Amino acid sequence: MASFVDRNASMEQRATILIGAASVVGALQVDSTPSGWLIANLLLSFVAAICGVVVVFPRKGDALDVRKMRTGMSKMPVRAGREKLLDIKLEVLEADEKWLMTRGKWARTGFIALSLSIALALLGAVVPNDEPQPSKSPAPTPTSTVGR
Repeated sequence: MASFVDRNASMEQRATILIGAASVVGALQVDSTPSGWLIANLLLSFVAAICGVVVVFPRKGDALDVRKMRTGMSKMPVRAGREKLLDIKLEVLEADEKWLMTRGKWARTGFIALSLSIALALLGAVVPNDEPQPSKSPAPTPTSTVGR
């Protein structure tokens, strides 16, 4: 159980890092010129952030109800009560382990998306953009006809 608690805390730290890094990568692209590179980059950053959010969610399902166990165990012989308690704890731990493994898959997917997003940002900065850029010539100044 201690091992699970440590791995769970580690998974939550990874999720926090993933969400933060995906947010930073996306925010750095805000002033970029719209392009296919930018759209792909932002989409991958978004996927990475969503994966991080999924990793943070706790498992839904049964948990150990101590009050119910106390009431039920008080009516059982001590050995049967211990076995029942261990069985329920094992069921909860197995469900937690399964969810931890699923969260690990989401985290890996998120870090892959984040890595691809960073790679696209770098490629977008290096590869020349062939898309036409809007003209940045100064706007014509109005001429006054008053007094002519």
